[in-house]
Amino acid sequence: MRLLNAQTKQFEEFFDETPPYAILSHTWGSNELTFKQMEQSGYTPSRKIDGCCEQALKDDLMYVWADTCCIDKSSSAELSEAINSMYAWYAASDMCYAYLSDVPHRIEIEKEDSGFSKSRWFTRGWTLQELIAPRDVAFYDESWKLIGRKSSFTKDEHFTKLLSRVTRINFWVLKHRRSLDHFSVAQRMSWAACRTTTRVEDVAYSLLGLFGVNMPLLYGEGPRAFVRLQEEILKNSDDESIFAWDFDSSPLLEGGRHTFMCQLFASSPADFASCMDLKACIPAGVRPSHYTLTNKGLHIEADVWTSPLDSSLVFARLNCAPHDREGSRMSLALPLLRSKDNDMLFFRPWGPPALVSSNLFSDTLAHIYLHRSINHPLVFFESGLGIELSFKQDCRQPGRYNLAQKIKEFYPVTWSGLMPRGFVSHPQLNVDFEHQNILFSIDTEENWKNRPNYVVWLEYRYTALPPEQRLVPKKLKCRASLLHRGNSLAEAIMQSRGAIEAALDWQEALDLGDSKLSFRVDNSYKRTWELHIEVAK
Repeated sequence: MRLLNAQTKQFEEFFDETPPYAILSHTWGSNELTFKQMEQSGYTPSRKIDGCCEQALKDDLMYVWADTCCIDKSSSAELSEAINSMYAWYAASDMCYAYLSDVPHRIEIEKEDSGFSKSRWFTRGWTLQELIAPRDVAFYDESWKLIGRKSSFTKDEHFTKLLSRVTRINFWVLKHRRSLDHFSVAQRMSWAACRTTTRVEDVAYSLLGLFGVNMPLLYGEGPRAFVRLQEEILKNSDDESIFAWDFDSSPLLEGGRHTFMCQLFASSPADFASCMDLKACIPAGVRPSHYTLTNKGLHIEADVWTSPLDSSLVFARLNCAPHDREGSRMSLALPLLRSKDNDMLFFRPWGPPALVSSNLFSDTLAHIYLHRSINHPLVFFESGLGIELSFKQDCRQPGRYNLAQKIKEFYPVTWSGLMPRGFVSHPQLNVDFEHQNILFSIDTEENWKNRPNYVVWLEYRYTALPPEQRLVPKKLKCRASLLHRGNSLAEAIMQSRGAIEAALDWQEALDLGDSKLSFRVDNSYKRTWELHIEVAK
């Protein structure tokens, strides 16, 4: 390890025992002192490095380490060793100095929109491990005046709680009272969800220490680096929360983020933004899964349930659950699409994991392969039908409603593009039929405490014109039914042995107590019909 002598400003290298040292955490600026510059011209005074050395000497530490000048970045071998060792180096430091160069002196730090909480330091990918790994982190403003300190001492708890609030990282992790293994892969990924790096590959490389893995650096590989990170994590963990990315989002094609891809792994930590309360837990009677990466995809033993509404759709139970659902009769399950060519090969569609009844599963594990492809080609068809939900004469929620946020189940999942894009898609969609049952449930709990959830059932008949990839509407029958809270649409269909007609009490207009749900079809255009689902007083 190459350290900088805080007094002489000269480098010294240590190969066996390393002396006590302080380590710098910061964000890069435009005029950083680099190893190459020091080799050529010697030490040049720098406010950042000078301040770090001065503070180290005050703390009776003779050596400091800073990534700006202590790594020879012209050596790919040295850079790779440093990045793979960095978490350990920060953890082994006697003191870490977090220098916030954009925070002025005597700033109010308690306010949520303070200059402290909005510091660039909290948005960078590398500073995540630099906050978690060291036991003691002292924060300094632009003038090297102490802002506060994260440590295991009681006197620093108030400031540590502030850091927890700003970063959304568990307080006990920051206090080093709980190990990282106590938190699921998805939870740890969520801590990095709002952080960015200059190089796209560093999104993955900056997280190596957080998951205790090592891997070679391949700058130029782009987003593939984050996929490799997840593959490395799977080699050492049976935590299936790694597949739970996008949890609690809508299964609809919202914003186009997953519209053109079927992929098993997340694209970035941002996909785990809603997973901060997702705990790893193995349901009773279920043993941890065995993973093997093969040329067909990820070979996994999974407890699966085939939907009676769509024979190509199965749900694979995951050994994780939201904190408030742990131990409940609900399970988190991953929707998967079966390949037409291989009954054991499945694709993960764009839909998020779903909370479904544990009764759907038999605790019998099946051997399946999950395709890993990114941007797996999808076949798109113009559906001839678009769906919109609106509320009228409702003072609490006037106007149109963001339906995407409230759809928790949608069958068949390949038809979710009806809302609102009007397209259906599938890796291998075959439209050699002219009739489709479409069902989806709407969760009203957050906005109407006394209103039950409800289900919409559409019987859609059309003429298929595959050469033009277009469906022409012929008939649309619309019905709805109430759904008791705590029940899932999948469970209701299963209990009726797949008979939709008998599953629920279907009505052409639905009384919701304080309002009424009705359907209106606009078929003025023969090529495309519009279905308006209206809730009004």
